[in-house]
Amino acid sequence: MADIEEDEAQDIVDAAAILCNEFEKYCTDNAYDTTNRADHSKLNFVDHSNLLIVASRLSAEIGGEKHPELEQGIHAAIANWRSSLASIRGQSAAILAQPLRILGRFYGFPESDPSKIIDRIYDYFVDTGRRIQSRGLSVGAVSNAPASGSNSGNGELYLRSTMSTGDPCDNLWPETVLFRCEADEHSGATEHRERFSIEGDPAHPDGLTVAGSGAKGSTTCMTPSDSLALNSSFTSFSGAAATPTFANWTATGGTSNVDAETSITYRDSTGESTPVSVKFNANETLTQAFSVRNITLRTNTPYIMHLAYKATSGATGNIGVTIGNNSTWTQAFDGGVSTSWKAFTQSLYFRNLNKEDPTITIAVSSLSGGQVYIDDFIFAPMSQFNNLYYALIGGETPFLKGDGKAYTISETAIDTRKGLVNEWLWKAYNKYLPCEASPSAGATPMDWVDPTDYS
Repeated sequence: MADIEEDEAQDIVDAAAILCNEFEKYCTDNAYDTTNRADHSKLNFVDHSNLLIVASRLSAEIGGEKHPELEQGIHAAIANWRSSLASIRGQSAAILAQPLRILGRFYGFPESDPSKIIDRIYDYFVDTGRRIQSRGLSVGAVSNAPASGSNSGNGELYLRSTMSTGDPCDNLWPETVLFRCEADEHSGATEHRERFSIEGDPAHPDGLTVAGSGAKGSTTCMTPSDSLALNSSFTSFSGAAATPTFANWTATGGTSNVDAETSITYRDSTGESTPVSVKFNANETLTQAFSVRNITLRTNTPYIMHLAYKATSGATGNIGVTIGNNSTWTQAFDGGVSTSWKAFTQSLYFRNLNKEDPTITIAVSSLSGGQVYIDDFIFAPMSQFNNLYYALIGGETPFLKGDGKAYTISETAIDTRKGLVNEWLWKAYNKYLPCEASPSAGATPMDWVDPTDYS
């Protein structure tokens, strides 16, 4: 017998995913044709059970006598059946386990745990340039979502929906997620560290119908006190304000090109008696080595970089931030257009920045026509809700109770849905493989395309 080929090993996983998908279609996905209700072939199990519930209401009254126990009995029987089906749907991990072990064995991996095999395949695909069909998820823009009126605070919610390789996060739950301020400085929290609840769409009671995640969480707004860099609010300095030496930061040109400014600052951070910003009078670079704090990073978590800046009228130039081996992020400023405080924000992973003796540098270049201020530097790990990374950072004006932010994760319609294997790796194991919108079986090395015999 000839050895199994890579695409044949993948076909076995495909077949298991198709089986899981067919069961879900039977339960919930077959389209209910509302224009032709008599065509029951287009109904799914949930539709049929709902029709029976509606029909059972007629049993509440027979011969002029009410018999609610008959209707209740039908409801109970359907609920039990749905519960049984929901438990069967939960067996998808078992259905996929052996096919994943076969694929792992083909690639030469020693692991037998399917979850660990998926991790190994993920790394192998990244290393070899292979990709699988993505689910086509779309993460919408963040919007204000106050309980009433408009938000009082002007902070922002930042999202990271891609991995260090640039591949999309393919294990997200399609739903709308709401961040709501539950406590401000007047109701139990600290100013600029307001507490927010996080809530996804409601889940279906028995889990048979795929609805919202039902997930809930909480978070607190970030400030420079969360930053891995020391003295991130630049409050600590020695010497005169016109020739300062900022603690833990080294100025390339000495102390003559920057001032410690106390009258123009972004916001006061927790514990600060006198807020300070850095005023750049000329081109200059501030540097802090990771070794100053012995920074240790998580390898699979993205990190947010946030810096507030403000140009004086007529000032133009660029701010560049470099963290480790990452390419410099550049933000142009023009005081002729705006002299308000603005936020410069980016994110990256460990693999993007790792190098020997890494540093953080903040550089102002091509400065002319005035000065520029920087403040409120944050370099910190992003948090996670339902597999999507986020950072909630307040602005100049703090949030108040009732303020909110929201975003929506969407996927394509059922009849055009793609990414079958990744969908079931997510549903069964909360994992996925590196993916793209249009993988090619003819690529070198070969990508893993969707099976063609399912719909």
